[in-house]
Amino acid sequence: MKLKNTNFEFALVILFVHLKDLIAQSTWIKHEFKVVIEAGKKDCFYQPIELDSVFHASYQVIKGNDIIFYVADPNREILKVLQYEQSGQHQIQKTNVKGDYEICFDNSYSQFHDKLVSIYILSFHQDSLLERFRHEKELNETTQMSREISDKISINLVEIFTHQAMSRFRGSKDEFLIEANNELVFYWSIFQTFLIILCGAFQAYFIKKLFKTRTK
Repeated sequence: MKLKNTNFEFALVILFVHLKDLIAQSTWIKHEFKVVIEAGKKDCFYQPIELDSVFHASYQVIKGNDIIFYVADPNREILKVLQYEQSGQHQIQKTNVKGDYEICFDNSYSQFHDKLVSIYILSFHQDSLLERFRHEKELNETTQMSREISDKISINLVEIFTHQAMSRFRGSKDEFLIEANNELVFYWSIFQTFLIILCGAFQAYFIKKLFKTRTK
């Protein structure tokens, strides 16, 4: 019983060491930004990805309703296409081609409206966490356990980061709508105020003119 506990504790120690290496080696690549896709144009972004990596790309149209989104591999083979959608994503659990992946946003079908788009790109080279194991001749039971746990944690971290990005997207869109509605209410209130003042001035003028006519 003590031997099993010792093995489990040893596995935890190895796991924490590998997680520390994961952060130190900067194996995560994350980009989050906003871009304006002008009317009648298409913009593409390129992300170099290693072989056997997790790759994720997602977007949210903040202003302008919808857009065409597609992802292509380094051989320019289309992997995902979303047409006229406000939001979407594409994820590869394990890339089989190394090179520059293409993420494109096509607004060429809209001749008058620019699109403000929030973009999130993430890649993670899973095997980099376990490079020290590759030079070993054998993997004992404890090391194998830590490897399986590390793989699960890395996948779960990808899911957490993507969910957080989508939450930020929704927050940005809600903030934009609130600001747009606030601006609309502000100018509409000013218009109504001037309209009330103008109506009051006309009423005062005609009432004054009416009394002058009766006096004569």
